[in-house]
Amino acid sequence: MEDNTVVSDLVSEGLDTIEVQESVRAAQRRMEAQTLRSLIVVDGDRPVGVVKWRDLRSADADSTVATCMTTDFPVLRNDMHVTEAHGHIGGVDFDNIPVIDEEGRLVGEVARGAIVHHEVPTDHEDHVTTTGQPAVPASGSAFPELRAGMDVVDVEKGKLGKVTELSDDPTTHRMAHILVEHGLLRKNHKRLPTDTIGRVDGDTIVLKISKTEWGFLSDVEDRDI
Repeated sequence: MEDNTVVSDLVSEGLDTIEVQESVRAAQRRMEAQTLRSLIVVDGDRPVGVVKWRDLRSADADSTVATCMTTDFPVLRNDMHVTEAHGHIGGVDFDNIPVIDEEGRLVGEVARGAIVHHEVPTDHEDHVTTTGQPAVPASGSAFPELRAGMDVVDVEKGKLGKVTELSDDPTTHRMAHILVEHGLLRKNHKRLPTDTIGRVDGDTIVLKISKTEWGFLSDVEDRDI
């Protein structure tokens, strides 16, 4: 089946951005509230960088995000084919990739996972997601063995919790997040994008992040589960 998907087909409805002159503290609060690991930094209507959570941890909270953002980041265009976009973004570990017009103005963003996990739809039905659609495992970095009940550990194999639910991207119907219950009474939950998964060892999911980074991720409210 020929795949004619272009970037505009995968653009998110909202924009996760922060102004270049805003403080590190403001960026931290924004990421915590939205459970993000990165934000696109803008100067007016133009993307000028990307700031990542791990870079904020050692920064002065009163300094601007300009002091700790990276200016080496990929950008996409609406008419770019998804295969070209995949090669263009390389191995960057950002939540979202900026989409710009011919003048360099920010016109949208695409979730990195939507590009990396994109594949021509098939009849694969290994998982049924929260939308009721079959979730198609990603090629290359796919984890088709993911299921509820698996243990989740950090990069050093410290136990964090258990998977209670798999959810998909409503645009691509590809597996996008896992919901992990944690805490003494298993009453707290965190929603993690699948690109935080490093590997699967039997019945255990090993994340790419440390226990400290896990702790920075906000819990989701009961009404959002």
